[in-house]
Amino acid sequence: MFAIRQACLALAVVALSSPIALAKQPAKPAAVKLTFNGVEYVHRSTLNGRSDFTPAKEPGADWRDRMTVVVRENVTSPEQLSSIASNLVETVSDVGEVVRAESVPNMRTDETEHFFAARMQTDKYTQAAFVRLAMVEGKGVLVMYSHRTYGAHSNESSTGWMDRNGEDTEKKLMSWTGIPKLAQLRALPKSK
Repeated sequence: MFAIRQACLALAVVALSSPIALAKQPAKPAAVKLTFNGVEYVHRSTLNGRSDFTPAKEPGADWRDRMTVVVRENVTSPEQLSSIASNLVETVSDVGEVVRAESVPNMRTDETEHFFAARMQTDKYTQAAFVRLAMVEGKGVLVMYSHRTYGAHSNESSTGWMDRNGEDTEKKLMSWTGIPKLAQLRALPKSK
């Protein structure tokens, strides 16, 4: 009995001191943060390939600025991306106002990217949205910067904000190089 106990103890010591047993738990994926236009955005939610980020000081539903990244795993060609862009512009036109739309070559990738700016209004807020669609790591990706104004005069405030900031926001979004790697986005915790 003593010999069996000693053999088990020796086996346990060998197993516990092996590199596998001593290895640390796998590292959790690093939190994904985005920086756009000098503002750091933190991850808020991810569901069905869509990840939302807002500034740290805007954690709730009443955010003013938000970055959204949508990975379309089924979009694997520039032609499919163009089709998605056309469909989005049509859909947004049904619920809001498309202010500007354009397709332009990306000088870094030689692929066509798509952009549109839109304004959508509810009884509580008006949202200005700037959308860029691009191929990233062989997948269609939509990146959207949104700015909301709240209150009874939100439409007028949003129009003024877009007049002052729209062109600059478009340039910054279309030249932005801060899109996270797809593996980072896939590793984000999923919302329920």
